[in-house]
Amino acid sequence: MSLFTTDCKIIKIKHDWIYPIFKNAYTSLILMREDEKINNDVSKVDNIIVYIRNQRQRFVSGVGEVLYNNPDVDKDKLLADIMESRMLDRHFCPQSVWLLHLYRFYKGPITLKDISQVAHHTPAKLNTNVYSYLKLEAPDSYVSPDEPLKKYIDKKINLAEIVPELLHVLS
Repeated sequence: MSLFTTDCKIIKIKHDWIYPIFKNAYTSLILMREDEKINNDVSKVDNIIVYIRNQRQRFVSGVGEVLYNNPDVDKDKLLADIMESRMLDRHFCPQSVWLLHLYRFYKGPITLKDISQVAHHTPAKLNTNVYSYLKLEAPDSYVSPDEPLKKYIDKKINLAEIVPELLHVLS
């Protein structure tokens, strides 16, 4: 998947460092950034906030975004490939995969926050109905890897401590 070949970027808004994830107010957060760090410089911060979204909602929104961004592709085939896990994209892959990407460059503390708290860093509103016409149900293979994250919401935890659990669920 191309996620692991892209730069790992954190952004600073107010006094907080944030790891933006696609379909988790990514664009809105990027627009609000005051500073950023990439790859090896990511390790130079004390804590990173990561906004986590309901993966079922994120999956539908992410698939809709992929379809929208690829107008010349056979949509039925693309949907079939996605639903059968033959295609993975940063817009809808499990958020735990994003955390593994962060882990390549950062092993320290993170604070997981529910996406409903993103208003602290951006005035943008999360629109969960844009792609509701797709009538998709996220396969468990896209949802279950993020289940362990729920117990860490609103907690500061060491990323290195939860990576083994994420790897186990993803395997």
